[in-house]
Amino acid sequence: MFIRKKRTLVVSALLMTLAAGCAQVTPQTRDTRLDTRRRAVASPASLGIYYQGMNGTVGYHMVSEPRANCQPSWNADNPRIVEGYLPPGLKVDGFKIVGTPQLPGRWFVKMRFTGVSCQGTSYSDQDVDVNLNIQGDAPRQIQ
Repeated sequence: MFIRKKRTLVVSALLMTLAAGCAQVTPQTRDTRLDTRRRAVASPASLGIYYQGMNGTVGYHMVSEPRANCQPSWNADNPRIVEGYLPPGLKVDGFKIVGTPQLPGRWFVKMRFTGVSCQGTSYSDQDVDVNLNIQGDAPRQIQ
């Protein structure tokens, strides 16, 4: 009889342990951070292209080249304007925005870079917002 009680206690303890272990099991969730990292490496979204020095003065020549968050260098096809206008007197020359602005004001242009690559990694097309702030008065015309 003592053996039977002992066996019953052992079986009951095992069942309670098993039930307690099942109650503590947390549901398996999928770690989406790994998937995001894989996608970011497989298809990088942005190289961080920007134009620096977009403040100018009417009647004074200016040149601005694009830069990117890539060392030592990056490549792309020549950009094109997809939205907005450059101030009169400025133009896109290859990658640079160059010229002598003729009118003051704030100007907005969106440039699109295609065929972008950095250290052997290809990037999707890059749209870059360019804000130009031209100070000064329009030059007087000589009569």
